[in-house]
Formats: sequence, structure tokens, C-alpha cells
Amino acid sequence: MTRRDALEALNHFIASCLPLYGDYQDAMKSGEPFLYHAILSPYLNCGLLNAREICVAAELAYRQGQAPLNAVEGFVRQILGWRENVRGIYWLRMPGYAETYALYAHRPLPWFYWSGETQLNCMAQVIAETRAHAYAHHIQRLMITGNFALLAGVEPREIEAWYLAVYADAYYWEELPNTHGMVMFADGGVLASKPYAASGAYIDRMSDIAKGASTTRS
Repeated sequence: MTRRDALEALNHFIASCLPLYGDYQDAMKSGEPFLYHAILSPYLNCGLLNAREICVAAELAYRQGQAPLNAVEGFVRQILGWRENVRGIYWLRMPGYAETYALYAHRPLPWFYWSGETQLNCMAQVIAETRAHAYAHHIQRLMITGNFALLAGVEPREIEAWYLAVYADAYYWEELPNTHGMVMFADGGVLASKPYAASGAYIDRMSDIAKGASTTRS
């Protein structure tokens, strides 16, 4: 992975995916692990790209009529409004931030997070794609694997360790606040105003991956 690879990935996203990012940034579809997502976080988090140049490239696409406002606004918000905010929380709040347990969740992480062996179709698909690509986009992480962990009362340290282990773009400074605060609400509201829990109806509305049996086996 090189700077040249990173720039090629950025150029591909701006030209081919950004125009429809605004419409489909929260969508999930069977057999489509990437859709219109940028997949730039591995390059960004290891320093081969920086947040400013990514945002400038997206803005330029809008000004040149290559991408609509909703796509560019949604993408820039993910980079500047979210990623950089997460960076600030980590450096402001650590190391005590990692020790908070607002919801007192202490259940072990189910083994199917590692094996993918579950009859919950949405979980099975996202975990299989994670195992295949070391990647999942933000809705898959938050609303599928994260939502289940939150509702099940999984021990924050265990789900945090899983995210850190399985994703190619996972670095402790960004993975910890995202999982500890946004996914598990373990920080009691520092990062998010309320627990980000959702029903199966939301997942069904945003995807076609909620079909199948509704019981699990570990």
C-alpha cells in the first residue's frame, strides 16, 4: 500500500462513487460489501491521505458539477465532522475514557462474531464480508454488528477488541471512541447524545439482508 495507491483510490471514489454516495451511504445490499463507499479509511488512518485533501477533492467535484450537494455534504461530514471529532475526543479524554461503563454491560462477545456461524442473516453476511475483506462500511458496523452488541449487553472491552482485530483500517485512537462511545454508549453521552439502538424494522428498511431465520446459535 503506497501513496500512489491511495491517490488512485481517492480518484476512483470521486469519479465513480461520490455522485451517488448521498443517496446510498446508509444502504446495505446482499453481495455488495462496498456499494458507493469510499474505502479510503485504510489510507487515511495510516497517513497516506489526509483529511483536508480528501475534503478538498470532494468539494472540487461539487463545484465542477460532478457530484450533487447531498453526496458531498454527507461525505465531508463523515471525514471532517465525524472522524476529526473522534480524534479530538480520544486525545482530550484518554486514558480515563476507556474505563467508563455507563450501561454496566458485561456479557461475553458471542463466538459467532469470529466464526460467522449464526442464523441471523444480517449478522452472518456482515461478518462473512468482514472476514473476506477486513472491511465493513459504517452502517454495517454501527447498525448490524454494533447494534447487536449494544442490545445484547456485550462487555465493551470485548467488542472493542474485536473491531480492532478484524478491520484493516482500525487504529486504537479512532476505533476506541467509535466503539466505546457511539456503538456501546459506554461513555454515558460524551460522544453521542443517546444509545444508538435500532429495531429490525430499520435494518429491513435500509437493506435486503434482514431476511432469514431470527434465532442464533453460537
